[in-house]
Amino acid sequence: MRKFLAALTLITPIPIPGFMPEEKDLEGCKAFFPVVGLVLGIVGYLITVALQVVFPRLVTAIMLVVMLELFSKCFHLDGLADTADGFFSSRPREKKLEIMRDSRIGAMGVFAMLAVLGLKAAVFYCISPALLKYAVLLAPLAGRCAMPMYISITGYARSSGMAEVLYRRQSLLNFIWPLSFMLLAAWWLFSWHGIIGALAVAVWVIFWRSESFRQLGGGTGDTIGTCEEIAELLILLVLVAG
Repeated sequence: MRKFLAALTLITPIPIPGFMPEEKDLEGCKAFFPVVGLVLGIVGYLITVALQVVFPRLVTAIMLVVMLELFSKCFHLDGLADTADGFFSSRPREKKLEIMRDSRIGAMGVFAMLAVLGLKAAVFYCISPALLKYAVLLAPLAGRCAMPMYISITGYARSSGMAEVLYRRQSLLNFIWPLSFMLLAAWWLFSWHGIIGALAVAVWVIFWRSESFRQLGGGTGDTIGTCEEIAELLILLVLVAG
């Protein structure tokens, strides 16, 4: 239970009064990221139903994008921006890590955020209104499944840092369990189109692990956030294409 609460406080804005996670809680909390994703997905489902009653499609689409980012306190979006600035800087490894730690955002970071947010809004606008609530349920779940999958096969790139605790106690189970959970949810909600989307997320995680090693020699907190953001977008793109 403590590990689930640690996951909830770490990757959502939900406060748990009186709860202070210990280091061992943070080490094992990544296994509960998919459960947190399911909770966020259910909340998103209910909010989507309410928004569709009140607002037109375009306004609903934009508000859903805002909602998804608020689910993570915009941490993952910040990680996407920092990663884009570092990876596209064409600098040596140590300089990339320094750029990614800088709180300022460069042109590539702004471009990455606008591209991802714009594409998510376009998907929410274009997808069938009858299926929109199910897509909003699945997207945060897939993103939170992608995170432990990525962490489980990627070492930490820095000597120390806030995200270092998440890369401890790596286990293949933290890849298999989130993948199985995501496949089951995707099949239940979207049948074969959902399965294709979930498999696309798995391929993305493996690719992103390889790219993280090529660029940095491992992962960071920012690359975890990037993994989550692109996983959400990718499964949404597959769904709207289907």
